[in-house]
Amino acid sequence: MMKRAILCLIIILAAPVFSQTLRSSHFTASVGGYFEYPVHPRWDQSLEITVEAWVCREDSTRTETIVSHDITQSWWMGFAGGALRFYRSGSFVDGTIITPEGQWTHVAVSYDGAKARFYVDGEFDTSKSLENDGSGKTGPLYIGGDPFDFITEDLLGFKG
Repeated sequence: MMKRAILCLIIILAAPVFSQTLRSSHFTASVGGYFEYPVHPRWDQSLEITVEAWVCREDSTRTETIVSHDITQSWWMGFAGGALRFYRSGSFVDGTIITPEGQWTHVAVSYDGAKARFYVDGEFDTSKSLENDGSGKTGPLYIGGDPFDFITEDLLGFKG
């Protein structure tokens, strides 16, 4: 039986310069299922990025992509088991708080070019060093990509 989670996703990319809002969509993923938004310079972040989402997970043991702009060369945010994970340039760091099953949870990662800071329900979780050489990458933005069912609400991109 396919399990269902719900996700509200907002991406803040560097300084607040308005970009087009990507409207609400219902998303049901199977293995490898995803939304793909076309190549655009706003997805490429040279240093700073903040990604946040409301999630309601039904299986906290799975690896699930929330949003990605090329996991090996740019950035990725999702779950590895129960904890939030953030990739930058092919390297990753994990949060420490296990995201609960069956309840709405706000998760966020703020990356300043040297450290990733993890937040769960508005509370600081941990801060970890993470290298950065992911600028200058072109490619689409992906929502999903692993088995993860959710609804997106107002995906926003900001870039300075």
